[in-house]
Amino acid sequence: MRQTYNNMRNKIDGHAGESILTPQERAAVVKEIGNDSRVLEIGTYQGATVGEWAKQRPEAFFISVDNFSWTGDYSRQDNVSAWISNQQKNMRLFVGTAKDLVRIAQACSFDFIFVDGDHTYAGCKSDLEAADRLRCERGCVICGHDYATDNPGQCGVTRAVDEFCKDRGFSIHHTTGSVFFIQC
Repeated sequence: MRQTYNNMRNKIDGHAGESILTPQERAAVVKEIGNDSRVLEIGTYQGATVGEWAKQRPEAFFISVDNFSWTGDYSRQDNVSAWISNQQKNMRLFVGTAKDLVRIAQACSFDFIFVDGDHTYAGCKSDLEAADRLRCERGCVICGHDYATDNPGQCGVTRAVDEFCKDRGFSIHHTTGSVFFIQC
């Protein structure tokens, strides 16, 4: 166990503990998060991005959901441990899928939802449907990462987002880099 922790700590001190969003994308997202918002992050990986947002919005409350099925170069345990090392007082982790969260948290609603989980068309569509069920009725921003990128592995995101908006009568409010923003 100690060896695993030391390996994870070394990875965190390098690239693994950094956000994959650009500084401009991170700033655009945190600008949209209200001080007292309830924020859901679908797809947290190691929690570096949400940890940064939680520091900048200490009055907001953040829940990250991830089933850690994609682990990149790290083990599932390393990713959970990294998330814990990035955790702020106003953050909680739910290990599972967004659909799992809908099943157990039907009374919950969120003011801001960030979708960056499964990048396949079916996975992103499922995450957006869960986000729609968990959004606050009085107004919510749903946003996410990897929209309209040239990366073939991310093209499912663009298709899923465009169909989600069309089916619900929403439109993309604006984009920053590959981050989209939908005002519901």
